[in-house]
Amino acid sequence: MSLEERFQNMTGNTKVWRAPLAGLASVAMIATMGVAASTANADTVNASNPVDQTDKFSVGVYAADAPYKLATDATGWRALYGNPDSHSAAHRDFYKYGDTFTTDDLRIANPYTAKDDHKVLTGYSYDLDGKNVASNEGVAVKGDTKLYAQSTKAYTVTFQKNFKSAEQIEVAAGQPITAADYFGKSYGSYWDSSLVNYRGITEPAAPAGYVFVGWTLSDNADSEDLYTGQAIEKDTTLYPKFEKFTDAGTAPGTAANQNVAQVELRNAQDGLFDTKYTLADQPFPEFRANPDNKGTEWQAGTDTTPSGKAYDFTQPVENAIRDYGANDLNLWGVTTASDKAWTIIYHFNGTENSAKNHANVNPTNDNEKGFTSSDVKKVTTSDGIAAKPGDPAVKGAEFTAWYQSNNNTPFDFSKSVASQADAQAGSRTVDLYAGWDTENIVPVAYYYNYQTNAGTTSFWNLSSTDLNDGKGQKVVDSHSGKALNYQTAGTSIQVPTGVEDYFQTAADKDHDKYTSRTVTSWNGVLSNAVVSSVTASVSVYANWEGGQSVLLDADGGHWGSVNHTQYASKSDSQKWADVVTTPTRDGYTFLYWEKAQAPLKGAYANLTDGYYYTFDPSSKTGLKKTKNVISDGDRLRAIWASTDNQTVYALHDKYGLTGLNKQDDYALADKLGFSEGPWKTYVDTWYGLQDEFVALNALDGQAKIDAAKALAAKYEAAQAELGKSPSVDPTDPANPFTDVLKGHTPHYSDIIAGYQAGVIKGWDEPNGTVTFRPRIEVVRQDFAAFLYRLAGSPEYTVSAADNKFTDVTPDTPHYKEILWAAKNGYIKGYADGTFAGMATIQRQDAMEMIYRVAGSPKVADADKAFTDSAATPFADSIAWAKAQGITTGYEDGSFGVGRTIIRQDLAAFLNRAAAVLKK
Repeated sequence: MSLEERFQNMTGNTKVWRAPLAGLASVAMIATMGVAASTANADTVNASNPVDQTDKFSVGVYAADAPYKLATDATGWRALYGNPDSHSAAHRDFYKYGDTFTTDDLRIANPYTAKDDHKVLTGYSYDLDGKNVASNEGVAVKGDTKLYAQSTKAYTVTFQKNFKSAEQIEVAAGQPITAADYFGKSYGSYWDSSLVNYRGITEPAAPAGYVFVGWTLSDNADSEDLYTGQAIEKDTTLYPKFEKFTDAGTAPGTAANQNVAQVELRNAQDGLFDTKYTLADQPFPEFRANPDNKGTEWQAGTDTTPSGKAYDFTQPVENAIRDYGANDLNLWGVTTASDKAWTIIYHFNGTENSAKNHANVNPTNDNEKGFTSSDVKKVTTSDGIAAKPGDPAVKGAEFTAWYQSNNNTPFDFSKSVASQADAQAGSRTVDLYAGWDTENIVPVAYYYNYQTNAGTTSFWNLSSTDLNDGKGQKVVDSHSGKALNYQTAGTSIQVPTGVEDYFQTAADKDHDKYTSRTVTSWNGVLSNAVVSSVTASVSVYANWEGGQSVLLDADGGHWGSVNHTQYASKSDSQKWADVVTTPTRDGYTFLYWEKAQAPLKGAYANLTDGYYYTFDPSSKTGLKKTKNVISDGDRLRAIWASTDNQTVYALHDKYGLTGLNKQDDYALADKLGFSEGPWKTYVDTWYGLQDEFVALNALDGQAKIDAAKALAAKYEAAQAELGKSPSVDPTDPANPFTDVLKGHTPHYSDIIAGYQAGVIKGWDEPNGTVTFRPRIEVVRQDFAAFLYRLAGSPEYTVSAADNKFTDVTPDTPHYKEILWAAKNGYIKGYADGTFAGMATIQRQDAMEMIYRVAGSPKVADADKAFTDSAATPFADSIAWAKAQGITTGYEDGSFGVGRTIIRQDLAAFLNRAAAVLKK
């Protein structure tokens, strides 16, 4: 038995060269990536558990148009091969390092066998783009392997045999039916589930006295529109055509029916023949000629001799011979010879007399079958070029190149064999030897950390468990993929190329799309540091950059003109705050996002740190951080506050009416610059609305929103009748605020002084006026701005490094002032890392922050300042403020430590503090 025969028996494949090729793009085809990191390899290997001890690998097939999930193969199972846990026995035997497979072995992995999907498989690749094609002649496995099934647009061709029976194939759009399609040798061929294989179309048996002459495009008794190889441009049905053909001729020995041409197809090598028929004067189509008998080409000829010229299947076949049973056309399957053909013997096991460390290794891992070497013969192509196999693989050795015996120069597969040294012209034979380096070789284990399939348990064999680094932190998910490589110690790590991973975010699933992940670094499993060179055995894992999506519900608001819902998608390195945009809603102010579904429905979503918070009245911020993170697929709902509620208060207070004495309020006409008549009418209307205003405060929810909106409209209508809307207090030109009136607004002079000093600002209203809103409560983010201006608006360059808060972003109002105040220690955050910018300020908090701006000077008798200040943590600051005249407290001797401060009171504190700071 020859070595070639032994190899064929070993592989069970006598039709294709099945050498142990290495086509695994993710490992075998590798390139050095200079990752800037520590070059020291901190990972260690226990001799009893080497990194390459386990090598039970799988091959998984993905459809290129759905690369985020394993394809379903022709048997209905997941297209995963080499997994001992598979339900199908045909899928269970795993691959060891260096084992080989061919894509023919994976024929059942075709996810496009359905004949109505308008797709036909074109082959397999290691990348989604289909550029790194997997050879159908053999691949050496180096690890868990992803193959992407590539396809092209196709149309269904139905061979309608009768009313109840039909067989279908798929043909690439714009292409003709080929013999491979017709005879079960292409990916578009008829799939026979009972055989778990492709098979040819069965030509129908003809009725007695008739012969089958081909397939027609129409189904009529007089149809003669034979399909003869036209391009398929749409789903097509073909119908069988039978023609009468007997030997009862009108003259002795002639056929009675002359509408048939008889074609005999003969194999020139073995003499076997096949008789077919076609309609006379029409071509005999090539797709009906069995390619197994073709050889190199089909040639016409006599009964005994081919013509030597390739046959043109487009020419019509005449009924040239009238005798019954005589051939009108003889076609010969001929194998042509080439004077450039060479026989190449590939010695995958190397040779002892080579200059390139050709150690005695067994690259096929078939010792159990009695083989210790693998030698394969292959004839060159017609141009005399030798086929270059992929890199073979064997444990403990690094493949270097292909060499001729005793030659240090790798064989050049781009040149003809005859032009290179050691070509044995007499026998037209060349021996090529695989180079194996076994000196100072160390293994590298790559753990891929592939995404789990649609959130289910990973399905690769390895690793069998999660892997942790030296500090106990998980760095590798179990069953997320592994591969091995061998290289010389002390060299740069050969980082795998072509490692690809795809997944679907919630947005992707909703829109039938997918997202890719990218490897950002390869880190040592034990050290968790980026590995750039290999000094000893090492295991590394892939760090991926992925992404997530959440669905935003504006809940009455919108983005743009119509959108009420939209997805927000982010990468792993981004924060949700980077990608979530705030909607708008007329008449409302956006407050925050809440979780819209269980669990934790209604929880506050912190877009900066990515966690959910529950509402906790015992917390200073009113929030309590949970362990739940904002995750892919979550739905967030916008929470709004009605601006009508705020508007109605501003309109009510606009001109400073007391509501206590009509005569005093009538007298404001001169101060405000209104005519007496219109002003008196307005005051009467205002007093008439007081009961409605008081009732408003007892409402909540939509009832309060509706009532506030209705009442605001009444105030606006009444104010419109005044005929003149003053923008300033005519008694004080320095006052820009229409809702701050001398003699009516508490702390009037402090408000105006604060405005003139640039410490206090107001709101620009739609009607062109400016309001101060004196009774609005002060929140923390606004207070930071007040402090910054109180300190004289010092020079400060914003630095993200100064931001210690999880809920403060560049979009947060007064972002600069918050960071300045925090950097200088004037404002501090909470234990959970938040700033809580929208939380209100208590009077004691305000005093403490002003006190810090003043330098926190020492005070005496702090516990005697006010009746309620001694027990607070801010007793010193309150006592200092009292001593400096910044606050006098209330008539009952208290300071009101827990009361929320409003803007008019804060104006007084700030103006008095400004005078103190100038001393």
